[in-house]
Amino acid sequence: MGKDEIIKQTNEWFMRNAEPPQDALKPIEAGRLKGKSDINPQWRIQALTEQYGICGVGWAYEIKEKEYVDVPATGEKMVFITVHLFIRDWNYPDEYKWIGNAIGIGGDFVIKKETNGLRANDEGLAMALTDAIGKAAKVFGIANNVYRGKFETKYEKQSERAKKKDEANSDYATEKQCSMIYGLAKKGNINIDKITTRYEVSKVEEMSKEQASHCIGILQKQVGQKQ
Repeated sequence: MGKDEIIKQTNEWFMRNAEPPQDALKPIEAGRLKGKSDINPQWRIQALTEQYGICGVGWAYEIKEKEYVDVPATGEKMVFITVHLFIRDWNYPDEYKWIGNAIGIGGDFVIKKETNGLRANDEGLAMALTDAIGKAAKVFGIANNVYRGKFETKYEKQSERAKKKDEANSDYATEKQCSMIYGLAKKGNINIDKITTRYEVSKVEEMSKEQASHCIGILQKQVGQKQ
């Protein structure tokens, strides 16, 4: 098999499980990733198995490092696991030739702070391990489109619709208006403080939609941009 054929085949392998099914996704409801989706770790293992064969035959991993980290501020403790992931080269079905190693680092709490105090998380190690395997599996295309931002899940669509609805019902300047004001001010080398002082607000985001629209019109004239 020539180089071009090999590259074509590996690209097909890479894209085979690029998009996880909707039932393998769960909405993240809090924190900095709110509105995004969490990919089910068991689906990633299933995808590796369907694509390359059972663990130990078609794919394999090796735990290279395990580290416990204290969180002094809260009394919590985390564990981080580093794995090396390998896939079987089925161009040689009679031999065990491996492609890899893909490195993945996963982490989770083994002691976690909750409302009633600290508690041990007996699933912490397992969760860190599956997290690490999933991170390494990205190298082989598992859930590739989610990580690239090309695959919009139903949860992300719902979050975006809710955001637009909130903006429509609010009298405050929209995110788009604020972005335009900052962009035009930068283009015209105009101090943002002068803008907020003029409209008697502490920051652009506190302007009303009407104020923001008026401001954008003035800034566009100042920088010579067509309205």
